[in-house]
Amino acid sequence: MQFTKRTTILAAVGILAYISLAGYHSHLKKRYAGEEIQQKEKAAVIYQQDQSVASAKAVETELEDVQVQLSEELNTSSVYSPRSNSSYSNSYSDSTGRQKTVHVRGYYRKDGTYVNSHLRSAPKR
Repeated sequence: MQFTKRTTILAAVGILAYISLAGYHSHLKKRYAGEEIQQKEKAAVIYQQDQSVASAKAVETELEDVQVQLSEELNTSSVYSPRSNSSYSNSYSDSTGRQKTVHVRGYYRKDGTYVNSHLRSAPKR
């Protein structure tokens, strides 16, 4: 079977067009694959941030529940008093006649922790 010049040229043009389109297609594929990967990475980061926020909110509500329980326990329990079997000795210095130790009542710190009553050294005057 013989091909005419025109048929050969048309076939060659068709093959060249196919090759160039295939190359362009692979170029586009690589380009959009990179963008797709970036979009998936962004989506993953957003998902992780959402999960972090959700877990932080869960911890926050849990802490609020514990604070409510503690405040209810403090409101319903009797006033704190030191142990009945403990004795506080207020010894006096021989030279000055002042107390060596001073009793400190229990108190709450700024951060909310309770400090039990205790003895400390007397202030210097």
